[in-house]
Amino acid sequence: MDKPPGPSRTFLGHVRMASQGRVSAKNNHPFVHPFGKGQVALIHNGTLCGLPVTRRKPLGETDSEHLLCLLLDRLEDSKASFQDYSQVEAILRDLNRYGPLNAVLSDGAFVYAYRDKNGYNGLYQAVRSPPFTKTKLLDEDLCLDLSRVKRPGTFGFVIATQPLTDEKWTPLPEGKISHLTTKIAPIFCV
Repeated sequence: MDKPPGPSRTFLGHVRMASQGRVSAKNNHPFVHPFGKGQVALIHNGTLCGLPVTRRKPLGETDSEHLLCLLLDRLEDSKASFQDYSQVEAILRDLNRYGPLNAVLSDGAFVYAYRDKNGYNGLYQAVRSPPFTKTKLLDEDLCLDLSRVKRPGTFGFVIATQPLTDEKWTPLPEGKISHLTTKIAPIFCV
């Protein structure tokens, strides 16, 4: 990273298993590529094999970045924008035939969470809204007091492959995109 990122309402984070490509900085999520007048970022969970050739040149060696390049190529071919929800969903559903595919994508204004059509590894959403209370991490003996860090009147979403806390987590539908916008609420994806 050349410089620290500025303020944002969307945060994408991902712990990579490194099933394809070496462990290196260029193979780290999120992957970001230019599209239209902006950029699109992607994090992906799953392993895709035999993906078609892409016109865009991935910087790294992962199936995840290759997936992003293919998506952007296909959007460009159909003259669709990233905001064309149904087109993005159709392309991801088609690319899902190459293997397990959970993905979160964003152009900074829109966020799409796509869950694998066969339910691979799960994909869940928690909505954080007032009144904020304490929440407990499920895999650690640690509580977070959200009322101390969240301002009244704010809310947001957290997306993860499994519930992380004792909050209410809703499974996302298989083979579909859940569409979120950062104009409504901040979004944190892990």
